[in-house]
Amino acid sequence: MTKEEIYEENMRNEYLRTFLTGERQGPYTNRPSMDRPWLQYYDNEVYTRDLPRKTYYRYAKDNNVDNMGNTAINYYGFKTNFKGFFDKVDKIANSFSALGVKKGDIVTICSPTFPETIYANYALNKIGAVANNIDPRTNAKRILDNLNKVNSDYLVMLDIAYPKIDTIIRDSNVKKVICNSYMDSIPVLARPIFKRKLNMELEKKGLVIPDIPYGSLYINFKDFINIGRNTVAEEVEYTPNMPAAMVLTGGTTGIPKSVTLTNDSVISICEQYKDTDLGLEKGQSLLNIMPQFIAYGWSFGVVMAPSLGIEDINIPQFDPDCFADYIIKYKPNHIVGVPTHYTSLMHSEKMRNVDFSGFLKSISAGGDYFLLGSEQEFNEFLHSHGYDKNVIVGFGLTERNSSVATRLNKRNVLGSAGVPLSRNIISIFDFPKDGSNGTEKELGYGEYGEICIAGPSAMAGYYKDDEKTREVQIKHSDGLVWTHTKDRGYMTRDGVLFSCGRTKRMIIRPDGHNVWPMEMENIIKRHSAVEECCVVGIPSDTTTQGEFPMAVVVLKDNCTTPLEVVEKELRELCSVNLPERDVPYKYTFVDSLPLTNIGKIDFMEVQNNVKKRIKVCYNKL
Repeated sequence: MTKEEIYEENMRNEYLRTFLTGERQGPYTNRPSMDRPWLQYYDNEVYTRDLPRKTYYRYAKDNNVDNMGNTAINYYGFKTNFKGFFDKVDKIANSFSALGVKKGDIVTICSPTFPETIYANYALNKIGAVANNIDPRTNAKRILDNLNKVNSDYLVMLDIAYPKIDTIIRDSNVKKVICNSYMDSIPVLARPIFKRKLNMELEKKGLVIPDIPYGSLYINFKDFINIGRNTVAEEVEYTPNMPAAMVLTGGTTGIPKSVTLTNDSVISICEQYKDTDLGLEKGQSLLNIMPQFIAYGWSFGVVMAPSLGIEDINIPQFDPDCFADYIIKYKPNHIVGVPTHYTSLMHSEKMRNVDFSGFLKSISAGGDYFLLGSEQEFNEFLHSHGYDKNVIVGFGLTERNSSVATRLNKRNVLGSAGVPLSRNIISIFDFPKDGSNGTEKELGYGEYGEICIAGPSAMAGYYKDDEKTREVQIKHSDGLVWTHTKDRGYMTRDGVLFSCGRTKRMIIRPDGHNVWPMEMENIIKRHSAVEECCVVGIPSDTTTQGEFPMAVVVLKDNCTTPLEVVEKELRELCSVNLPERDVPYKYTFVDSLPLTNIGKIDFMEVQNNVKKRIKVCYNKL
């Protein structure tokens, strides 16, 4: 280290020591990474406690030694206590071991958040294997590409996805497909009634439970568990930076990337939320609507709730009526969702006379930004229903295992992204002027720049993509590895972070799903009449969060096909090659697209031009 670096390190340590003892308050250097003004919101003991060095399986089991009789999973009202939870985890670990799954192997889980998928994640972690969680609604080609990229020998699949999976599975390396179902955790006596309800719901969506030819390739979950009846899986020994799970990014600049999370990053999130004033305690309950194949849902629903001894009230797929019913029936202590979920709650007649005062301790929104007007409206709704606090909003990204900052009850600033979680360091760095991946020029309080994060929740990296990993995870001269988010924001002198919008090209639909313009543009460009195109987001309506994708298209000069015919052909082209939610909602045709100084399409200008002409896009989800 240079003399200057040694001096800075000594100053940092002296500042933190005196800050924690209360001898000095307020900014010292005008650099958030050194001042860390958010420390004032946490107890001093937070920084003297070491993070546990364990697998998250062992972490959860040790935390629940005295909690085995309490409920771990609540699935449609059918409850499993923590003893039953770990019994099932261990049985599934035995079966994976019997199949030959070992430390470092990647098993893909293509399923909603069922109890079985939660058990499978923990079971794989116990034996040192890695759960690769992906969305079962993803199109067949993308699933195949993912299977081949991670080289999975085994796939856990939602049975309803069988017709799609069967078209691609023989082009993969998968040796066995383990089929789970909405029915697996339903007691036998209750299944006939539940199955009738399920079939009615599936029929509304044009789906049926398929007849799967079980045999050498496909196996149902019950038979899979029986495979391990004569096997005892050995629990793997923890090692630093050991891969724990994989989830997909939102794919903001193209195809989603597989992010590898470590046990250390997973456990750090749990420990940091224990440090907050949100009141997370053993024996409480959490209603989680988020799917396990995104970081937000995986970290809160799969890991955090069971690990902290909290009952996980499981809703595999969001439904507004079901959401309201669950709140009324089970009175959860904590609720986790996205802003659009809460919009539906406000408009539910079922919630008219509900009083939150007797049970609700926190309600959190992530995955998208709350518009200020919508947030204020929701807070008024909460207050009118007996809840004396405000909704908790945070800031996060897949590369940091979801949350890196959150509002606290003691410091809940409207419109902010909250304060850094206890072990994180968040600061603002100047955006590069030459298009490079990031700078080390740290900005002061109130200055706009790129939000960057250092701390224990970092990903191990993008799977098999070291180059992209190095673009995001950059080691600075201060010795810290910083995650460069490419999100714009600033920090106040009292440690409150404000995020001012995404710089990445991601469209967030009203249902919380991320849509990736580049993939749509590539498909549209396949049409022989298309010269250029740009996909942007347009608001859904005046009451709903989120946007729908709109394609702005430039046709070739020699195109003589009527516009309505071209639009029809483009819709068909996108419908065949993209998931339903990724298909552009509207198409508009222009003579040219604005360009940046270096000749790239200026998508922000395109979006601004579109919004001037099209105020909202009314649509029923």
